[in-house]
Amino acid sequence: MKRFLILLILCLLAFAGTVAAEKTVAYFFQGAGCPHCAEMEEFLMEMEYKYHDLDIKAFEIYYDKDNKLLLQDLRARLDVTMMGVPTFFISNTVVVGFDKSIGVQIEDQIKYCVENGCPVPDSDPALGYVIATGASLDGDHSGPGGLAVFIFALLVILIVTVTIIIIFVAKQQQ
Repeated sequence: MKRFLILLILCLLAFAGTVAAEKTVAYFFQGAGCPHCAEMEEFLMEMEYKYHDLDIKAFEIYYDKDNKLLLQDLRARLDVTMMGVPTFFISNTVVVGFDKSIGVQIEDQIKYCVENGCPVPDSDPALGYVIATGASLDGDHSGPGGLAVFIFALLVILIVTVTIIIIFVAKQQQ
């Protein structure tokens, strides 16, 4: 009985660790009505579907001045001189424009980052917060990992409760 309970606790802890794992976050700046942006958006949606640990934040810059300023600020911080949309940031990789060959390069970088982990493109906490609140391509506006954090908190509560029950039952059997 004790072995079963210990195994149960270990499984719950392992599951909680996998749920809390951080996703690879990338940033996609596009303009409404831009045909290359629409192609990249479709491609990136496929990438999010294919790589479940990928979270792409999308920002429209033609009609949203704050998003345009965010793109300009991020370009300046990362010393990117190329202008235009679509613009895609993942780790230290910046891509401007889109075609099939660029798609292959983007997927290679996504695969690398999902498998090995990559830093967020900018280390400034203020900019990181603004970027983190961008809209995902799938319409999720909760920010990166919001649901994972919630589930992790629930699992911690569950683990603590189960542990207390196990201790109580063990004392009752003695």
